[in-house]
Amino acid sequence: MTSASRVVSVLAKVLGGLLALVVLAYLGFNGASLVQAHQKRDVLADLVTAELEKALPPAADRQQDVVAAAAREPDERWIEQHCEFDTDDAGWIVQSYREVCTIRGVAAWRVESADEARDLLAVEGRAGLAHDGCEPIGFVDEAAVTFVDAATADGEPWCTRTLSAPGSARGLVGDRAPLEAGRWLLVIDERPLVDEPIGCVHWSVIFCDNPFGDDHAFGEAPGS
Repeated sequence: MTSASRVVSVLAKVLGGLLALVVLAYLGFNGASLVQAHQKRDVLADLVTAELEKALPPAADRQQDVVAAAAREPDERWIEQHCEFDTDDAGWIVQSYREVCTIRGVAAWRVESADEARDLLAVEGRAGLAHDGCEPIGFVDEAAVTFVDAATADGEPWCTRTLSAPGSARGLVGDRAPLEAGRWLLVIDERPLVDEPIGCVHWSVIFCDNPFGDDHAFGEAPGS
């Protein structure tokens, strides 16, 4: 083997060793990020559990106030926890993820028309423009009141989509019942629980991946 060949061979081994170290460091960094994410999910779940304990009783009271103010009992009512992953972005690149959870009281009455919906419950504020099967009517306290006409929507009405989104919500009180086709007076009282940064993992060089995957930190429901 000539001296030049020996030099090339040594350089190849050195570069190969450096590349192996980079790959190991890369895997180790992201492996550590996943371990930290698992620990963060546990800590965040404990926080959500504590927040639910405080938030559920007033949510039930607010829903009962709405029901008592209506002309008749709702056809569907429940209280749920809703979670979704939001992002902090720089331009079009995700920098980190956040776990955002709310507590949501839902009450719905079957109606024949928007006029019947308006007569069922006295609201405050101004009505909004109807869009994609949903017509905002106003508010009761901070709860949004909407007339829903599924027949006018292109698919599912926009204001009911998060009620049936798989994996994003769980029931706390009553039975969750994604609204069937028809017309409804819909009241949604939604209040924040947590909005916490959870970071990211970099399995690709540029892009930031969700360290929680598809698993939300729902915590423990009160009374479970």
